Amino acid sequence: MSKRRSAYARHDAAHCNAPGLFRPLMKGDYARLKLNVTYVYGKTELRFRGPEPLGGSELRVLQAIVACAGPSTSMLKVAAPAGEVGQRLAKALDFRDAEVGAELRVVSTTLGALLAEAGYKSDGQAQRKAVMESLRRLAAVTIFCISGPRERSMRVLSYDVDADSGGLSIAINARLSAAVAGGGYTHINMDEVRALRTDPARVLHQRLCGYISPGKRHPTAVGVDALAGHVYGDPNGISDATVRQRRTTVRCALKELVDLGWEVRPVGGAYSIGRPAKP
Repeated sequence: MSKRRSAYARHDAAHCNAPGLFRPLMKGDYARLKLNVTYVYGKTELRFRGPEPLGGSELRVLQAIVACAGPSTSMLKVAAPAGEVGQRLAKALDFRDAEVGAELRVVSTTLGALLAEAGYKSDGQAQRKAVMESLRRLAAVTIFCISGPRERSMRVLSYDVDADSGGLSIAINARLSAAVAGGGYTHINMDEVRALRTDPARVLHQRLCGYISPGKRHPTAVGVDALAGHVYGDPNGISDATVRQRRTTVRCALKELVDLGWEVRPVGGAYSIGRPAKP
């Protein structure tokens, strides 16, 4: 597999913080559930809609794409895309914006390199199939952005892949492109991402990165049920047994973070959480 690894990703804060946008999924959930998440970030209401939910696999693949977009200098001119691949990417993004001069970040990579960036240990057919399924799910998600009297829509991303060569081009949406350029971003340590072992830990890690800066500690202790909400979303309608199971899962996820150098101290039924400084 490729040796290339990014140190960090500048990720869009809204994609990171939206409760329930990514969550651990059980067998059959992709077929049974749909994505319907609304999140207000600043003065903008973001409605994420998709035919399937997004799980830990989609989370790590999107993190890897955003990380790869950091050093990329390729841009997609939405109004006048260059080349056949650019035209296909622009059309699939379904980006509707009054600013016809908008430019979006494009990643040119391979399936093998993306697997390595996301932390997959091997580059086999099963892993490639899983990443392709995640790309399809991400590309199917539409974001409706409502700010005052203005509304626009966009896809999370679009992609163009050559199955024979493994060559892959990915265009990311306007919010992700702006974050990569340094606007309103969440800093994600990609070495930590690649070291995480479970989906609950991956989801919790991203949510905590969303509101704890590198080298800082959250000013107040965070309750275990609040942390479970970060991982699983709205707890309404679940049984007491499920609540207990989720608490146990969250505590195990916190142990994974401790293994990465995060400082987690119990405070009653809550936790004081400190994040490592940037490498």
